[in-house]
Amino acid sequence: MKEKAQGTAELIDIDASSVKAVVEYIYSGSIQITESNALPLLTTADLLQIDWVKEQCCELLKQVLKPENCFSLQRYADIHSCDDLHNHCHKYILENFQQLTNTEEWLLLSFEEIEKLIKDDKLRVKVEENAYEAVIKWIKHDQGTRQVHLSALMSHIRLPFITTEFLTNHITTEPLLRNDLQCSRFLIDALSYQLLPESGRKCLSSATQNEKRIKSRNEINHCVLFVGGQRVRSLEILSRCEIYNVSSNKVLSTSKMKTPRCEIGAATLNGRVFTAG
Repeated sequence: MKEKAQGTAELIDIDASSVKAVVEYIYSGSIQITESNALPLLTTADLLQIDWVKEQCCELLKQVLKPENCFSLQRYADIHSCDDLHNHCHKYILENFQQLTNTEEWLLLSFEEIEKLIKDDKLRVKVEENAYEAVIKWIKHDQGTRQVHLSALMSHIRLPFITTEFLTNHITTEPLLRNDLQCSRFLIDALSYQLLPESGRKCLSSATQNEKRIKSRNEINHCVLFVGGQRVRSLEILSRCEIYNVSSNKVLSTSKMKTPRCEIGAATLNGRVFTAG
């Protein structure tokens, strides 16, 4: 190699202070990583294959994640093959979706980035209308270029779970959708799904019958409730109730049952849990 013959190697577009810090780390085993130098240090550590420094930079960046930098950090993580940081950013974006769709960065995302978010079952929205409005906002920001992606994105909107009022007063009157044949079919199927009895839904197109398109996101982000039970050694019957939140991966204690029970049956109705046994 030319560098071997010359005894030097030229590093292009690499921050000099970061190179110095990484080289000093190699000799001393110590390095200071801050919010201001984490990105250039990560780039340098990735180039020089100093994995520990790269990992520590990613850990710090996960701690300083915020609406202003989450999209750019996700792209940066993708470029440098930082899978854990990339996934952390993706989860953050899903959980803060409604806030982020009101930022300038949302309008500048690529089609692939938008589609990956919209089709994710874990997308956090209060109502499906929010996901629809985010798609339309993105399309209209550069309509001439982005309109070709309209039907692909609309195929991921769970239209059957949008209220009939919103469908008829807002979505069916949207010129973008009225002028797109595939989107018009989505709308017809969604209205039919809401208006037809369950026995008549079998006639709907496969697009609406597809499980992912008719599954409510609120149903997916559910909790698991643990009630009662019996200790193995003492045989004590329990009255405890614990909730496991699937989204946050946390277990929370809640009000106990009035009577300890085990080997029970449980059911939910109108937001309440009933146990018997």
